[in-house]
Amino acid sequence: MPALDFKEIATAHAGTERDQFELFARDFLEAEGFEIVRGPDQGPDAGRDLIVRERRQGPGGESTYNWLVTCKHKASSGASVSHTDEINLRDRIETHRCQGLIAFYSTLPSSTLATHLAALQPQYGLLIYDREKIEAKLPYPLFIKPATLGSSIAISRPADRQAALAAIDVALNFDRRVLIEPALVGSMEINCALLGNTEPRASVLEHPISFEDFLTYEEKYMRSGTGKGMKGAERLIPAPIPDDLTAQIRQIAIDAFKAIDGRGTARIDFLLKDSKVYLNEINTMPGSLALYLWQAEGMTPVAVVDELIRLAHEAATEKRGTTFDYKTGLVAQAAARGIKGIKK
Repeated sequence: MPALDFKEIATAHAGTERDQFELFARDFLEAEGFEIVRGPDQGPDAGRDLIVRERRQGPGGESTYNWLVTCKHKASSGASVSHTDEINLRDRIETHRCQGLIAFYSTLPSSTLATHLAALQPQYGLLIYDREKIEAKLPYPLFIKPATLGSSIAISRPADRQAALAAIDVALNFDRRVLIEPALVGSMEINCALLGNTEPRASVLEHPISFEDFLTYEEKYMRSGTGKGMKGAERLIPAPIPDDLTAQIRQIAIDAFKAIDGRGTARIDFLLKDSKVYLNEINTMPGSLALYLWQAEGMTPVAVVDELIRLAHEAATEKRGTTFDYKTGLVAQAAARGIKGIKK
């Protein structure tokens, strides 16, 4: 059983998202260290081919090596990529003045196609990224979790493929889609709350304390035994980090809140490693409304709730001042033209 099957990526001829697999190939290869020379266009092959560049260091200095990327997405059917799916490869490589071919497939190449691809060598370079090789690039440990669930429910941190398959199976019991992302090993979690509408204020920072590989549901809500939810979890407030990093994280939190057009409150979770800040996620309905962070700022829970009510009224007033409908005679005009057009 593969850990990845790519079925949620639209097929090459399916609607407005038909180029998603080519875009995935672009992002994947960029993460592998290739430079994007030319991105994909409307396709699959009727549009612009994806071309990437590899920089190589040798005795004579740096040289560049251009690769033509051919993408074939058959995950929905599960069929192998056939030699009839890949035609004129040599001509395409020459036309784009490339030195090699990258075959990027969501399934596996057929034996006949594998023979045809191998025949390109040694005249051209050849790299094959099929389903198995793409999966092999997963950087364990991973985080695997239901895409739309919170509070660390059904989240796993597998260290190998077998554990990842089990984690995917668990997560799929809670959601139809699963999020898989690499763990940032050795990082420190830092959280910041926001309060406001168009001009939010950032709270003091916290560093949640975890005794596991990550902050679990049990640690968030049950370890203290107080029944206080997130308020009872163990944490350091303020977070024990330098002042310059504190200021940077608070500003990023404000910018992120504005970027999503946030209203009222949110808690933004960061990861910090080697003084580099990573924005992990935005919680638009944070546990306990992050009251403990505002208490550290001198606000009582009642004051926080009062402010949230005021902000809600402010947002509602703004919304009432916005026009959401527009009366037009466009439909009537179109109908009249249609009726007129059928007269004899």
